[in-house]
Amino acid sequence: MRQAGTTDIVRLEDVYKSHTTGKVVTEVLKGASLDVEENSFIVVFGPSGSGKTTLLNLIGALDNATSGQVWVDRIRVLQALSPISRIRGSRERIR
Repeated sequence: MRQAGTTDIVRLEDVYKSHTTGKVVTEVLKGASLDVEENSFIVVFGPSGSGKTTLLNLIGALDNATSGQVWVDRIRVLQALSPISRIRGSRERIR
């Protein structure tokens, strides 16, 4: 339940992520949506290969979603940014 005045620190909307190896396409995330409120604690768990690391890499701007939108601290993680630009932006937010 959302408390009045809280803000989402992380938000994913209808996020898809797939990997292609040769002719084989593996869908890792299929329409994932998530809201994490500021000052909250969450746990990500599931079997091996279920997309936990992929989800965290998208939130940490280490990878791009195939489609959908990812926000961190109300800033959209843009797919157009290079990996180095995403890391620099993340580093600046942490300081």
